[in-house]
Amino acid sequence: MSAMTQALAWPTAERRVFDEIRDRLGHKEGINCFLGYIPVDVPNVWAFASGGGTAGIENKTLVNNNAACWSTSIVDARLIGVYSERAAVMEWSGEVLQVFQDTFNFHQRSNVVACRIQEMPSLPIFEIFQDEEDSGLGAWIVIIPCQLLFSTTQLYTDT
Repeated sequence: MSAMTQALAWPTAERRVFDEIRDRLGHKEGINCFLGYIPVDVPNVWAFASGGGTAGIENKTLVNNNAACWSTSIVDARLIGVYSERAAVMEWSGEVLQVFQDTFNFHQRSNVVACRIQEMPSLPIFEIFQDEEDSGLGAWIVIIPCQLLFSTTQLYTDT
């Protein structure tokens, strides 16, 4: 293991999880997948973002139950899929679930302790785009809530 700084810990972990999912799905960043945001009114894309949550409460639990997790932070994360067809967003959800299954929740990759799915993908919801022409076009949206756990002091050798 090598050193990790508090300042770089969160973006490093978020990037590592995003890159792994992107590569496993064979997608290209900025074209059909995005880190931190999802473009407005653009179908057939997905995004990964993290932040917020109950990290303070959960960190205390981790510390009390496992001293090795003292320098672990936890943030909420989510994957959002926006696709023009309902079947396509459901297929994307299944592909993402497979990535999490195959990677053992990203355990000890870069500074990621784990990134785990908190709930099964949401019910696909159809949202109409808000455009000037009022075209009635829209897309199917699915959200997959996750939790990102990352080390603030160490970088695992499996990067």
